[in-house]
Amino acid sequence: MVMRHPIAVAEATRKWARTASNTDLIRHWVTAYEIMAEDLPKLRRAVVVRYEDLVEHPDRELARILRLVGLPAAPVAESRARADQPEVLRGMAVRRRPLPVGS
Repeated sequence: MVMRHPIAVAEATRKWARTASNTDLIRHWVTAYEIMAEDLPKLRRAVVVRYEDLVEHPDRELARILRLVGLPAAPVAESRARADQPEVLRGMAVRRRPLPVGS
């Protein structure tokens, strides 16, 4: 399962959800992640990959995914956040705040 910070996902999906407010989009993604958290214990095998971690540490995160499916790690070049990334999204990869629950 890949998850991304709800604000970043809301910004990315706003173009497809033109009638929804940012608050509604953020609330949608927080709810989706809460449902995922409830469902995870029912799965035999799963790994949660934070998109921000995948971007910041692709080798480490891909190794986790490949290990889940029984394949050997395949290194890729480590990368840093893109310089052209919007300022509001920079640094999210290093923040470790829990998702807000219920509002």
